[in-house]
Amino acid sequence: MAYVPKSLAQLLKEMKLGESPPGAASMAGLLRMDKDERKKAVDSMGLKKVSHRSRLRKRLEQIKKILENPEKALSFYKQAAEDSKGLDYAALLMLSDIYATGKGISKDEKKSHSFEIQAKSVPAWVTLNLNLLDETEKSADKGDAEWKFIIKLYNSKGSEEKKVELKQLRLPETTKVRNILDPHLMPQFKALGWKDYSIWSDNEAILSTLELRDLSYSRNSEGRVEIQCFEGEKVSIKSEASENGPAESNSSKIQLQKFEECVVCLEENDFKQYLACLHAACCADCWKLLDKCPICNKRKM
Repeated sequence: MAYVPKSLAQLLKEMKLGESPPGAASMAGLLRMDKDERKKAVDSMGLKKVSHRSRLRKRLEQIKKILENPEKALSFYKQAAEDSKGLDYAALLMLSDIYATGKGISKDEKKSHSFEIQAKSVPAWVTLNLNLLDETEKSADKGDAEWKFIIKLYNSKGSEEKKVELKQLRLPETTKVRNILDPHLMPQFKALGWKDYSIWSDNEAILSTLELRDLSYSRNSEGRVEIQCFEGEKVSIKSEASENGPAESNSSKIQLQKFEECVVCLEENDFKQYLACLHAACCADCWKLLDKCPICNKRKM
């Protein structure tokens, strides 16, 4: 069956399973879940019979298989986003994923970021992820470090448009940095009219896989970390014009640290490999055996 209903309400009606319950995930939301998450979501929808829940899960698996076709997926998720008047954040995130991977279509990072900004500015997404962040904070141990993010937003010309300071947070070191930043930043990007973005901390792009422990090298003794957001690709930052002349571009504060001896084997350091922390600290042989920087413990990503 190659037919795909346009909504969960329509699917339930066609399967004679009643109406979509209040608070249920959208069709896009269910399809975005993995198999176990989808089972829990279906089980929570109030369908009384086990056979009804089973039928719905099987039908959703069929629909997910159909939407492996990029053209059908694009059409379905665009229609879902349009029908929801831009409030179906799962559909928008699926569109972002499609353009990010370029599977079956032309890869387009700018379009991917544009859909991501729209999705992560939806109030329901922001509330959900701020609540998840609160739960993560409650799970932190006393031994976990405190973090204070100071975030500056720069337009495509490198001029500062806004500054955002987050409250002090005590979080596990494995917390994803973007889980902290995105609920606060994406609505700001949308309000500024940004269609594209990049997020940096000194020399490091803040990607979805980055964890707090990866930023330890840029965190000061008070837990402060400075983040720079750009409207598009990273550009030179302009400082405010002084009385003596025009504005000048700021260079990165972190400088490359070269070590003459390998800090691991104490032999001559004949290898200048380094991570975003800019610690060129060990020789080529030792570098192969390490999974992180021997100076600040930044992981090899």
